[in-house]
Amino acid sequence: MRAIIIDGMYYPPDSSYRVSHAFGDSLRSLGMQVDICEVLSEVLKSPIKEKYDLAFYFIHRLPERVRLFKGKINILCHIEQLPRVDGRNNEDLNLRWTNLKQIVPYFHYIFDPSTTNVDFIRKQGYKGICCPWGYNILYEGYSKCTKDIDVLFVGIKTDYREMVFKEIINCSIKLYLCTDYPKREEMLRLINRSKIFLNIHKNTLGTFEAGRIICLGLSNKQFVLSEDYEDNVPLISNKHLVVCKKEEIVNKIKYYLKNEVERDKIAQQGYEFIKSQFTMTQSLEKALRQIKEIKL
Repeated sequence: MRAIIIDGMYYPPDSSYRVSHAFGDSLRSLGMQVDICEVLSEVLKSPIKEKYDLAFYFIHRLPERVRLFKGKINILCHIEQLPRVDGRNNEDLNLRWTNLKQIVPYFHYIFDPSTTNVDFIRKQGYKGICCPWGYNILYEGYSKCTKDIDVLFVGIKTDYREMVFKEIINCSIKLYLCTDYPKREEMLRLINRSKIFLNIHKNTLGTFEAGRIICLGLSNKQFVLSEDYEDNVPLISNKHLVVCKKEEIVNKIKYYLKNEVERDKIAQQGYEFIKSQFTMTQSLEKALRQIKEIKL
């Protein structure tokens, strides 16, 4: 079986640790032949002559030639937060779904790492399949070094996150904010210097941020402290990572900064769990088995 992955996301700029590449590596481990096209414009210039059984699209907008693989199985790999089934929403999510509705009719299936997103997608009448982002060796780059950063957060700033950051800084805790995506080697050095790898949601709707928690944090044996989330994931708080309410984050940081042995134990357990029982290959295999046209 042959597959092509079309990556139109353009981030992180260093494509070596993009989810699309982890997808490709995992599909190859399932016995597929996989090509990855990182520049969407090149795909649109002329038809691809090779025949593919599967086409995975990491895109935000509708390409002019999305019918390029008509007759094959087109899968949209969606990664953005969506409204909730119970009606909880905000202006940004409304706009996001409005834009996404222009894309989804062109695809046979939608893979999404969030169980709450998949619930919403299915309620709209589309074929949503949960495909959590699990461990892949491309994410890993652990190395022992001096941990001179108390707390590291990787991601964009939002008003919601800023409130938490201010509380942390006011307690004289060394908080390092990485708001861009450096080269892979630089990112890994930064991650390995941190004592606590922090996950705060963009807003009040708590979606499980697999890219931060799994791909950057647990895959690199980091102690992950996360604001609680709504998605169903197999990670156990206080065993694989620590999950708490937003109001408890500062106190949890203070506690675990003083308890290195406990911190390291949880980090190691989290790493071992995702590497053996929560991998990208396992997630993709389970997701693909839900597609009747595919025989693995």
